[in-house]
Parts: sequence; structure tokens; C-alpha cells
Amino acid sequence: MEPIFFKQSLNTKAEEFKKYLPVNVNLGYKTLAPYIVLCEDRYLAPILGERLLPTLADYYADKTSDTDNSHTDNTYYDKAIEYIQFAMVRLAYYSGYDVLSVQMSDTGASSKVDSEHRLYRYQEENIKKSLRNEGFNHLDMLVRYIEDNIDQFADFTASEYYSSNIRSLVPNLKTFQSIYNIDNSLLVFHKMRYYIKDVEMIDLPHAIGEATVSALMEASNNSSDWEYLRLLLRQYVVYKAVAASITELHYLPTEKGMLFESSDAGGYKEQVVSEQELVMTAGRLTERAERYLAIAINYLNKHTDVFPDYSTFTGGNSSTSEVIRRDNTGKRTFLA
Repeated sequence: MEPIFFKQSLNTKAEEFKKYLPVNVNLGYKTLAPYIVLCEDRYLAPILGERLLPTLADYYADKTSDTDNSHTDNTYYDKAIEYIQFAMVRLAYYSGYDVLSVQMSDTGASSKVDSEHRLYRYQEENIKKSLRNEGFNHLDMLVRYIEDNIDQFADFTASEYYSSNIRSLVPNLKTFQSIYNIDNSLLVFHKMRYYIKDVEMIDLPHAIGEATVSALMEASNNSSDWEYLRLLLRQYVVYKAVAASITELHYLPTEKGMLFESSDAGGYKEQVVSEQELVMTAGRLTERAERYLAIAINYLNKHTDVFPDYSTFTGGNSSTSEVIRRDNTGKRTFLA
């Protein structure tokens, strides 16, 4: 398979690659191309969707064709493809770094450089982190650029990524990051979307009713009362989603799971967090989420004229206590 946003004819000396990696990079097209295809399938396709991806791919193919002289430039598409190429080159190099750094033969694998010139482990890890972070940062920049110019990228509205975000209290990475730090990782946010969806479709309607949740998602309800409620429940959704990801997958939301990382001149070290610490962290996050929910419920009760659907849902019997109470029997975490 061939990449859809790079051409071999334009990379006889890796010209396109070198636009987005340091100029001293000496890497052949055929070497990196399989990893670019992998990253286009794994990271790019789920974001752009089945309509925008081929639209941009066809535009790139037409623009770089030697035979088509009828091509019309689109500056918006050009900018989007720049973001794509930057991200794909960096992520491809990151994905294939370990293999690209060795020579493989019938006798096995060996280093391409002698021991005197080899990097320390922590230096290699820093390079990989830089490639990964810059790649995903540019994917995030791509998404923001498309969203800011959505009238120029109408096909994006058909993507699952767009549809799942547009009707959500946590519509983008920036919103999630403002509440819980995930190092601005678009990959992590994409993984967390599954848990956000569950909280918004199961936990939230159970707490405040489906009608109130539906009204909450409507952009037309933009009064200060609705915005304050969104602010409270957005905090609830994020913390509840993170807690769920920890308890179900034993991950703090990172690519590698929940790790403490450190490095020194001798190398790079990772320490996996124990199950007990995972449970404690999940408990603290759940407690924080439920406190935000309690504040939101009090607010709903005090403004029944603004939120009549909630009053109908509770039948006027909702508690106004700011203290969260639950049966702690048999549980390893406790709430006051």
C-alpha cells in the first residue's frame, strides 16, 4: 500500500519528508512509507471520516499530478494537507523508530551505529516523545483549523468524530485539557471519548433526566443559567470519565497507562503504578465528580423556573443537600 498524502515521485531525495523533519534527515521514501500508511489508517482516518479523507486525498493527487493541468488551488485544503503531512511524517517516524534504528539480516538485528556514538536510552525516549507530541499536536491543530473553517470542510460534518463531539459537554481536546491534564494529547482524548459518551448517555440522564440532558446539549440554550449548569456538569463528566477509564482499564489516560517517569544520565526509567494506588486515584476522581454533580443538582432545584424538565423528572422530590451520601458497605473508597 502507498501513502495517500505523499508521492514517491516527489520524494526521490525525501523532499516532502525533509519539509517536516530536520534537514539532515537522510531517509528513503520506501523506508518510511509503510509507517505513514499505518498512521494514516490508525490516526488520520478515524478523525477525518469516510468523506473528508478521500476529498483531501483526491485534491492532493490532482494537485501533484503531472498530467492534470486543470487543477484549481484551494488554500484551505493546502493548509490542511500541510498539517496532515507534518503530523504523518512525525508519527510515522515515531511508530517505526525502534525498527528504523537497527539493521536486520538473516543473523538477527544489530545497531546501525557503533557503541561510542549511540544515544543514551533517555535521549532516544526524548526524541520519540518529541516526535509523538509534535505529531499529535499537529493533528489537533488540523482539527481546530477544520472546525474554525467548517464551511470550507462540509464533508467533516459526516465524520463520526465530528458527530460525537458536536453534541457533547466536552466537545474538544481544549475543553478536556482545561479540566484534566492529559498533556494536550489528541490520542488520549480520542480514547477518552468512549468514556465521555457513556457518562453522558447513562450516568447523566440517570441523575438529571433525559429531557434536561437533551436541552443541555442545545446551543440555543445559551443563557447564563444554562452556561453555569454546563460548566458544573462538564466537570462531572470529565472526572467521572477519567475515573471510569482507570477502574476499567487500570489506566490513567496516557498512551502507556498510569506510569511515573524519570530520567537521568544513566537512562530512562518507568514505574508502573500499583493497583491500590489506581483504586485510590479512581476514588478521589469519583468523589470530585459527584461533588460537582451535587452542586449542579442544588442549582437545578433552586431554579426550577429555568429548568422545568428537571422538576418534572424528580416530581419535586429531589434532595437539595450539598453533602453526597451513599452506602459505603463493602466499598474501598469512602465519601463523606
